Amino acid sequence: MDLKIKAHSLLSENLDNCSVVVDATLGRGRDTLFLAKEISVKKVYAFDVQIQAIEESEHLLLGENCIKKVSLINECHSKVDSFVKEKINAAIFNLGYLPLSDKRVVTNAKTTLEAITKCLKLADEKFCLCVTSYRGHEGGEAEYNEVKDFFYSTFEKYEVFGDENNLKSPELFFYKR
Repeated sequence: MDLKIKAHSLLSENLDNCSVVVDATLGRGRDTLFLAKEISVKKVYAFDVQIQAIEESEHLLLGENCIKKVSLINECHSKVDSFVKEKINAAIFNLGYLPLSDKRVVTNAKTTLEAITKCLKLADEKFCLCVTSYRGHEGGEAEYNEVKDFFYSTFEKYEVFGDENNLKSPELFFYKR
């Protein structure tokens, strides 16, 4: 199962007209581009700590004429509440590292859980959350376990998608209300 396609499908199904969305881990900008192209999305706030991610994503969004709906923010996702001052309808996290870059620069459980918690406080009545957690890199398994425990202890009902037979494959955690 392609988890990116699954996450995009889940978001599409749950976004209403004039939705405001947070892409907490901009990376190469693919999720932000998808969201910016969605007719129902009014605004995308996209975060990344690496300037390389911001610059590459800006180039991608400009090339697709989708930059108008997007705020690119070169900051840790844990500071989401410093930049987003309106209710949000969805948040997406793709944890790990920026592909084809320094694998030592990775997301971590502390800032990820802080960002998720802040997104939940910013959440509108109708809200969905997609978190794809990768286990195959250094620190990935620990972050995955923290995210899994957070979902288990926070949400009464949520879904998990992935390859149960491969303990190193990523999993997509999905929550909606």
